[in-house]
Amino acid sequence: MNALFPAIPEWLSYLVAGLTIFAMLCAGAVIAARAGRNPYWALLIIVPFLAPVMVWAFAYARWPSMEQKSAAPPPAA
Repeated sequence: MNALFPAIPEWLSYLVAGLTIFAMLCAGAVIAARAGRNPYWALLIIVPFLAPVMVWAFAYARWPSMEQKSAAPPPAA
């Protein structure tokens, strides 16, 4: 794993990789929750070839939170 940076200890490279994956999962869970979806959908980010397909499908799917906002009556003036 340290072929690119041989001066870095191996445990540090694993720590950086783990923190990166954790940050991606947290961001995906927050985005899914704001869109009205189950945050567990963010776990699909871990699967390498499924992640781009999931993002594409998520972008073109119906967003329940946006439908709820458009169904709300306009504020009275």
